[in-house]
Amino acid sequence: MTKIVDIQNFTYEHPDREVLFRNINLQIVEGQKIALIGRNGTGKTTLLRAITDYEKYPEIKTGAEPYNIPQHVDVYNSWTIARILGIEDKLCALNAISAGDTSQENFDILDDDWDIENKAISVLSYWDMEQISLNSKMEELSGGEKIKIFLSGITLHQPKFVILDEPTNHLDYAARETLYAWIKNTTATLLIVSHDRYLLNLLTDMYELTEKGINFYPGNYDAYEDQKEAEQDALLKQLDSQRQELKKAKKIQQAVVERRQKIESRGKGQTAKKSIPRIVANARKGAAEQTSSNLADKHSKKIAGIGQSIQQLKEGIDNTQNLRFSVADSQLHKGKILAEAIAINYSYNEDKIWETNLSFTITSGNRIQLKGRNGSGKSTLIKLITRQYQTTEGILKLADFDFLYLDQSYSLINDSKTVYEQAQQYNNDMPESEVKRFLTHSQFFSDTWDKPCSVLSGGEKMKLSLCFLVIANKAPDMLILDEPTNNLDISSMEVLIKAVKDYSGSLVVVSHDKYFTDQVGLENEIDLDVLL
Repeated sequence: MTKIVDIQNFTYEHPDREVLFRNINLQIVEGQKIALIGRNGTGKTTLLRAITDYEKYPEIKTGAEPYNIPQHVDVYNSWTIARILGIEDKLCALNAISAGDTSQENFDILDDDWDIENKAISVLSYWDMEQISLNSKMEELSGGEKIKIFLSGITLHQPKFVILDEPTNHLDYAARETLYAWIKNTTATLLIVSHDRYLLNLLTDMYELTEKGINFYPGNYDAYEDQKEAEQDALLKQLDSQRQELKKAKKIQQAVVERRQKIESRGKGQTAKKSIPRIVANARKGAAEQTSSNLADKHSKKIAGIGQSIQQLKEGIDNTQNLRFSVADSQLHKGKILAEAIAINYSYNEDKIWETNLSFTITSGNRIQLKGRNGSGKSTLIKLITRQYQTTEGILKLADFDFLYLDQSYSLINDSKTVYEQAQQYNNDMPESEVKRFLTHSQFFSDTWDKPCSVLSGGEKMKLSLCFLVIANKAPDMLILDEPTNNLDISSMEVLIKAVKDYSGSLVVVSHDKYFTDQVGLENEIDLDVLL
């Protein structure tokens, strides 16, 4: 079959010369639907970018031009929808011809694609974006709407090879279902990074990126978990066997040492009693010592070899259990009213965001899901609750309460600071050793403390933000999570779920990840779709 991607011995270094991964190999053939999985920070997004920019890297060959849907789309805020779709020049040429400019250049650019505008509107409609003008700027759209514009480009151009980096981030339920259907039905070759379990189970193969290379697991994510569990069980059995072997080798080594001591003691006694000539005793002693020394060297080498084997086995065993978060409980009494909205609304340029005014009450201990499709005003409502905006209609009563807002752009983090500097910024009175311990529990080991936050992946930034919550050692009265599972690897998401389940304060969650919302025990909802 045709090779779509062929990577041979590819090494990637950061500008500071730190190696992210070394000598990796990867082959993708036509028709495969692949997930690139691995813990946060292993370089999944970096590898996708390298494949997209394959012309820069001689180690990467492609059999089809990659069509890339990036994870971070805010950098395209100044672009028009038409430019994102790759049709801006054609539309300009079409409009020029319609206005009477019949220069050959316009006809060459249009290339007989007279129906390009209608085709673009049709694909936007497929992704429920028909109301958006092709001349609109991306900055006017919500995060989910931006992703849907990029996805519309796939439908328009029908590429043979598509790269998607966390495509369900920010997408509402309806858009996710549309994406799932497209993945099921497309004949394109797919390379996807995602934490979405449902999406991962639609794919044909799992490629796991680690510090040591790429491991291949045939089948979907459920099959990968089964294979990974069997693999881990085998490693644990080998580790137990090697530990037993080490214990046995140390016991034998101890016996050899004791034997040498006995021989030396006996030799001295016999010489002292003159039961044998000194020259004979010395000769025997020398021979015995040599034998004991050889045995000691042999067992020392064996013990060192077993120790090295144990270390290699430990490195192969999943260490995600080391990741730990715990959020202290709020000190507010249950039932205290924190926010009470009476027929509120907010207007942008005199346009109401909700057709019907909104009323709700949030009390201490409430666990609320804030629901709504992309563009329904979820982020606006959060900014009202956190006092960043003022209502333009109605009354919003807010009590005096502490909150922590973990938003999608990780605004708690200053990219110019190092990991350790950023952690210390949230430290009130915790000893330095404790700060470092909590960083380690969050999988930020000592070799990462001097890294600038700008080089952290999205998942690492989320884990660092959660670490601040622990280091501050002060529980918020309200925890607001805006798409918290975006960018998190699946094992980290399980840890987050446990921490959120154990938190007893008020919880407001915006998430389209059904697995997450089902697990964290949300009891109430504010549904903004009914107001539109």
